[in-house]
Amino acid sequence: MLDVMERELRAQGEYVASCLPVMRESLLSLDLGADRVVMAGCGDSYYSAVAAAGIFRTLGVPYAAATSQEVEQFLPLQPRDVVVLASVSGGTKRTLEAAERARGAGVATLAITCNPTSPLVRACDETLVMPYEPISRATPHTLDYTLTLLAQALVAERVAGRALEDLDRLPDALDACIDEAFRALPAAVDGHTTASRTFFLGAGADVGTASYGAAKLHEAGGRTAFAGESENFWHGMNFMLQPTDLVMVFQNRIESARTEELLVDGLAQLARTVVYVGDDGVASPHRVALPHARDEWAPFVMAIAPQVACLLIARHEPARDAGTPSGSDSERQHEVQSAWFGR
Repeated sequence: MLDVMERELRAQGEYVASCLPVMRESLLSLDLGADRVVMAGCGDSYYSAVAAAGIFRTLGVPYAAATSQEVEQFLPLQPRDVVVLASVSGGTKRTLEAAERARGAGVATLAITCNPTSPLVRACDETLVMPYEPISRATPHTLDYTLTLLAQALVAERVAGRALEDLDRLPDALDACIDEAFRALPAAVDGHTTASRTFFLGAGADVGTASYGAAKLHEAGGRTAFAGESENFWHGMNFMLQPTDLVMVFQNRIESARTEELLVDGLAQLARTVVYVGDDGVASPHRVALPHARDEWAPFVMAIAPQVACLLIARHEPARDAGTPSGSDSERQHEVQSAWFGR
């Protein structure tokens, strides 16, 4: 399982290079005029929507990231919205219900999926197909997340009416960041035990990356991990820290540099290991140095560090099956999850 995860992780640059021009061309035929883009999904599809907020902000596109449940039950929709719903399989139950609610309200809908014959495609007005076959859906997802994020970024440039030129250089940047993460993170993970917890912290769009990082460890056999906003972390969540814990801090906005510096300084006194993920500005014994972490590449390159950390942590605890829930009755856990998914 972990060998497959590494192969998928290392293939991201290659797949971005092949999928980007195809998806960009597909979007040219779609009418995506809108006053606001609402990007929604469940799990990684939602975390990527939060992480993509900075791209939409850069292009000046009014934007809201929401869970599928928020769209289906709570979010006020406006006539000139376009609701973009992402699901790799195209069969996520709550996302289908969100599409039905949006269309019932007379709001335009766009599906992002790998499956062109899926229920989500039938439920939406338009479709952007991600032109690849997932290598695996049984490992903590890496490639699926990056290509969903790429699709969301391409929607941003289509609505804005101008291209994000840096996206064309993204494949090489991803390869470089993967090499950097594999260089920097083994020493940080060394000493991680089954008693260790992992915290992922960020501000703004980086909260999406933090949530994604925690989800990878949840998927890797139910390992204990938490995600939070940097500023709110020290309003009580910090009391959870133990000396055996690992903390990863993401920072891609110059405005948040002072907050993250204070956070890293304090964390160094409370946790076993603190990893800073960013391009510069904050001193840390464990640092994943990323190029262009403050432009439209940021959500892509930030996601590499938690992916590699998840892989290394799972390998560091070989006695624990990364594909089996941590509870005492894993079969029952899978049965309940399937019932929640409506399968």
